Amino acid sequence: MRIGAILAAVLGLSMAAGTVWAEAGDKRTITINGMGVVEKAPDQAVITIGARHQAEMAEDAMAQVNQVMARILDRLDASGVAPSEIQTGSLSLRPIYQQDRESRENILVGYAAENILNVEVTTMQSVGDILGDLVEVGANDIRGIRFELDAPRAAQDEARALAVEDARARAEVLATAAGVELGQVLQISEHGGGRPEMMRMSAAPAMADQVAIMPGELSITSNVTIVWEIAEAEQ
Repeated sequence: MRIGAILAAVLGLSMAAGTVWAEAGDKRTITINGMGVVEKAPDQAVITIGARHQAEMAEDAMAQVNQVMARILDRLDASGVAPSEIQTGSLSLRPIYQQDRESRENILVGYAAENILNVEVTTMQSVGDILGDLVEVGANDIRGIRFELDAPRAAQDEARALAVEDARARAEVLATAAGVELGQVLQISEHGGGRPEMMRMSAAPAMADQVAIMPGELSITSNVTIVWEIAEAEQ
């Protein structure tokens, strides 16, 4: 009777904490959610950058973009960025229409061309310099910067271990309060997890030689659900 009353009280307190007491056949179980978070400074970045121009003729718009992209690629090469670290993100050429005030008809007034690259920078100290250099040679469209870890597996494994420790600590507190002991682990599942956010930026024709970049830290998150068998505490 005493253990049943304690279990009922613990169940009421633990529902909001992602804890479930249950009976599976002849086994009583406790299901606990755990979370682990690891903070790491990024060691590489992916810059999304390029050029866009408008002109009356399609070939003129694309020619202007091509000229800028040639200078961008030359500057990236001079900065030590390998071709394998550069990837075309988007390439487009589209007509521009303007509505005539009197006839209300859409009139073709020109074309807009753009070419956007994803550039992987493996030396964090050079990100600001590279951004400034590319704007200097004509880049006028910075879509964003994504900060990453070169080898994220170690941080992910560390977050997983912390999540399991968190779940076990919660389970032990509740089991002790209920007068029972944790048995063997019956099931472990992982779900969810955090992803780094992209920093949004905008470019202006005139900028400093070096763009100020604040990479901060990346949060690597792991969430686990663990099911334990529970047993009576030894008297």
